[in-house]
Amino acid sequence: MFILYYNTRMFEDITQKLKSAKIIPVVKIEDAQKAVLLSKALLDGGITAVEITFRTTNGEAGFAKIKECIALIKKEVPSILVGAGTVINEALAEMAIKAGAGFIVSPGFNPKTIDYCLSQNVAIYPGINNPSQVELALAKNLNVLKFFPSEISGGVPMLKALSGPFPTVSFIATGGINQKNARAYLQCKNVAAIGGTWMAAEEFIQNGEWDKITQLSKLALKAIDEPSLSRVKENTRIASSVGDRGMSEEEKMLEGLLYDPTDKKLETQRIKAHALCQDYNLSRDTESQKRNAILKDLLGEAPEALTLQGPIQFDYGINTHFGSTCYANFNFTVLDTCKVSIGNNVYFGPNCSLVTPMHPLLPKDRNIRKRENGELFDYEYGKPITIKDNCWLASNVTVCGGVTIGEGSVIGAGSVVTKDIPPNSLAAGVPCKVIRPLTEEDAMVYREIHKVC
Repeated sequence: MFILYYNTRMFEDITQKLKSAKIIPVVKIEDAQKAVLLSKALLDGGITAVEITFRTTNGEAGFAKIKECIALIKKEVPSILVGAGTVINEALAEMAIKAGAGFIVSPGFNPKTIDYCLSQNVAIYPGINNPSQVELALAKNLNVLKFFPSEISGGVPMLKALSGPFPTVSFIATGGINQKNARAYLQCKNVAAIGGTWMAAEEFIQNGEWDKITQLSKLALKAIDEPSLSRVKENTRIASSVGDRGMSEEEKMLEGLLYDPTDKKLETQRIKAHALCQDYNLSRDTESQKRNAILKDLLGEAPEALTLQGPIQFDYGINTHFGSTCYANFNFTVLDTCKVSIGNNVYFGPNCSLVTPMHPLLPKDRNIRKRENGELFDYEYGKPITIKDNCWLASNVTVCGGVTIGEGSVIGAGSVVTKDIPPNSLAAGVPCKVIRPLTEEDAMVYREIHKVC
């Protein structure tokens, strides 16, 4: 009897990457060099995961070429998560895993294939299209499955029906999905990602139409974005706070609604925080007791082993929470009009900024106004920032409002983080994008210590 011993954290990490990718191109290819060019074209279009299928009419020779495609993509284009699809038996699973596939997808539910992948600690998403198969998967502790073939198996209505009896199960939907229906699938609460061929059709690959693949990838991602109506609803929600006497300006600020920053209570809080920052910046490194007392007054708490090199600048201080053993190098700025949550063991290089304030896009909403008494004011709003445990942000990183950085991630120098970063990722750029996952191959000190031991 096979016993399920596998790394659930690994499954969660891979699943999170697929959720972040949203669209997984399902590709039939046997030319390794073209596979690399294809992966680069997909990345240029914003696609961060790809499924290379073991579909071939060339027998073992074809399978060997597909294995080479996976291996070369992993080597030459590490920024894209490459998986293997149409894995219908243990032999193909073994071949895919040896090639370096980050995940396995099968069209059906083959217990032997599933058990082999689990024994190798490789994420597998077996294909199902009915409740009985979902129950079989749950018996193996699998709760993210491939729904295939989606359209002829009931499509979106079927997925919604499955969410009732199986609320903890989510699906990667493939089969009959295209540009027109992609968003409808992703709007299902139990759909983690979708797979399709339309942006990387076999004929485009054969003809080397890499620019076309990039453009279609961009259009695919644009098509699944929230419609403009959602933005209108959100803007209406934010704007509805104007003139609301039922909430204080501080409450509006912390809720991410439009508020008046010239409110007297908020001005008093900022003046106090700025003065405490100035006192801190005038202190010496050796005056640890004085610095700790200032930080306690500024933050409203005394975080364990918090070291801020200084200079520092907080808007409010009391809206920022640090976990234990955090460090920030020179020129650390936190504009905390909304909540800023920083986990344990988080490190910041010099000149890092965490910026929650947002300003309306249109000048008529953003520009300075004048009250009847002649006083000037404006409206702004904010979005919270969350940085999970064990993260490192290198020098000159700016994190914008509304962003969550997953546990264990590293943000490269000079990055501007505008979107969520999944756990255990190396990310960089303007805007910041995931470069590759972090793995045990990145270990340095730990590995050297164990060499000695």
